[in-house]
Formats: sequence, structure tokens, C-alpha cells
Amino acid sequence: MITSFPSLYPDELLYSLFARYRAQSGHITYVFAAEELFERRTTKPSIEFVDRLKPEALQLITRNMSIEQVIERHTMFPYYARFLPRDRRRQALMLMTQGDERYHNLLYLTKSKRLDRYL
Repeated sequence: MITSFPSLYPDELLYSLFARYRAQSGHITYVFAAEELFERRTTKPSIEFVDRLKPEALQLITRNMSIEQVIERHTMFPYYARFLPRDRRRQALMLMTQGDERYHNLLYLTKSKRLDRYL
């Protein structure tokens, strides 16, 4: 159960928010924080995008703005999607808001090119 959750700073990535949460929550290891935030305990947060969040974590993150606004303002999505046709961009955003990882295909990202693979 999440008892206290920080707010996003302007221009802060979600990855940074998760790091601040882990530090402020007092969890000894990352796994305990991941159990509270993500659907799968083994999820490593993506530096670039949104991972499949638990409903409680999603509700806390979107308490002041919609998930679309979070994605547009606090992920790398705008930088990847800038060069896509409007329909493809819209579809990728829709998939990302639903937690569907097929958005990687629409952004032309292969698993080997994702930054979080190297962490």
C-alpha cells in the first residue's frame, strides 16, 4: 500500500519520480517499491516511457492531470513521436495509455534499441 507519493516536478521524467518514491518510501530494495508501483514485481522502470502500473499507482500519478498529459509531458514520447504521421502518433499514444506494449512497434523501437535494456 502506498502511503505517501511525491508529485511530478515540471519537466521531470516518470523514471525520476519512481526513483524519488523509492528513496522517500524507505524501501530497502527496489523490489519492494516495484511491488507497489507495477503490475509485475520484476518490472524495471523504463527511462523513456510508461510501464504497466498498478491501478493505485496510476491513480496517484494522474491525480492532477490525465494519463495522456503525463505521457506528453513526463516521458520521452514527444521526442520519438515527433517524426511520425499524426495517425500513427495517436495510435501509439492510445496504446501507451492502455498499457499495451505494442506502442514500441509504432515508434519503430526494437528491444535492442531501448535504453532500459542497458540498465
